[in-house]
This record gives sequence, structure tokens and C-alpha cells, in this order.
Amino acid sequence: MNSKSFLRFGLFIFLLSVFSFGCSVNEEEKLWKESLSQNTFEAYKAYLLKFPSGTYAQNAHDGIQKLYFNNAEANMDKVWSIYDDYIAEYPQGSYKALFETIVYNQAILENTLEAFEGYVKRYPNGLYVKEFETVIF
Repeated sequence: MNSKSFLRFGLFIFLLSVFSFGCSVNEEEKLWKESLSQNTFEAYKAYLLKFPSGTYAQNAHDGIQKLYFNNAEANMDKVWSIYDDYIAEYPQGSYKALFETIVYNQAILENTLEAFEGYVKRYPNGLYVKEFETVIF
């Protein structure tokens, strides 16, 4: 292969790689915009499945966490299981402290030993533990 052919081949490979990278960036951007517009667990998880370290990966995780919290606020009767699912996926999640208040409020509403123990189990050093100590211990 002469030097001109080698240069042409090198240029072809370079242009092909630039084009391929551009397509993948466009694909990521498109999928992210779709995820944002849908604003669902499934959409954000689809983005993360395709681009686990993508440009918007942290935003997708933030969106998922916010959905968990909004779901818990809207479905107080299911707050315990929603919280448990959230913590299973995001043990140090940014909504963990906010969840404490709604878990506490649900325990007060239920007004049962099981609910109080559920709160203390989830928040052993929580803000409201002292309120339940007299009931539990």
C-alpha cells in the first residue's frame, strides 16, 4: 500500500469513527429527551440501561428518586413498601431524609405498634424515635 492509499484509508477510518460517535451522541440525546418527556421509571431506566455512564446518568437517577418520593406522597397507604423499594435501590439516596417525615406521618396515622416499630426499624436514629420509645419499650 502506497502512502497516498494509506492516508486515504486513515482518513476514511477517522471520518467513520467521527460519524459513528456523532450518531451515538445524537442517540443518547434523543433517548434522554424521550425519558424526560415521559418522566417514568421505565423511561429513565431504559436510558440508564443503554447509557449507564452517559451524560445524563445522574439526572436519570435523580428523576427516579423523585418519582419514588412523589409516588410515596401520593400513595400514603403504600408508603412503607415504596420506601423499602427506594432504599433497596438508593440506600444513601437524596430523598432518604424527606421520606422520614412521610414514614413518620404514616406511622402516626396508622397508630399501631407495628407502624411505630416499622418507623424505628427504618430510622433507628431518626428524628422522631424518642416519640415512639414510650410506646414500644
